[in-house]
Amino acid sequence: MQKEIVTLISTLTGFTIGTKLQPFFRTQASPPRCVLISFSGGGQVVPDLRDQIFPTVQALSRSPSYGEALADIETVYAALHGSAGWNMPGQDGGPNLIAMTVDALQAPAYLGPDANGLHEFTVNFIFRIEEATCGCGEAL
Repeated sequence: MQKEIVTLISTLTGFTIGTKLQPFFRTQASPPRCVLISFSGGGQVVPDLRDQIFPTVQALSRSPSYGEALADIETVYAALHGSAGWNMPGQDGGPNLIAMTVDALQAPAYLGPDANGLHEFTVNFIFRIEEATCGCGEAL
C-alpha cells in the first residue's frame, strides 16, 4: 500500500520519485529541495471490514528557500486534501486499491530550519483506502 500511495502522490503533484519526491526516508544523496513522504503510524482500522485501512501519511518539504519549501508543501496539500476516488494499481503483486477519500489532518505548518539551515514544512493526511473489488466481493 505504501508504494501505491507514493505513486499516487507523484502522479498528482508531478514530483519525480527519487529526486524531488523521497519515499519513506531521505538519503545522504537526497537533494536539498525535496518532499519526503513517510507513514507516520497510527491511522484507523475497521475491525469488521478487513479490506479497509486508513493510514496516516506525512509530507515534509524542505528547501534552502522558505518560499520553495512552502510552495512544495502547498502543491501536495492542494493535490490531496479533500480528494476522492483515486484508483491505485497494485504494485509488486499487491491488490488494486481505491483511495476513497484523502483528508489533511491540519493545514501545512512551518517547522523552522533543520540542522543544515533548510526550511521545513509538514502536513499530515489520512487516506481512507479499500481493496478494489468487482462488486461481487472478489478482488480485482
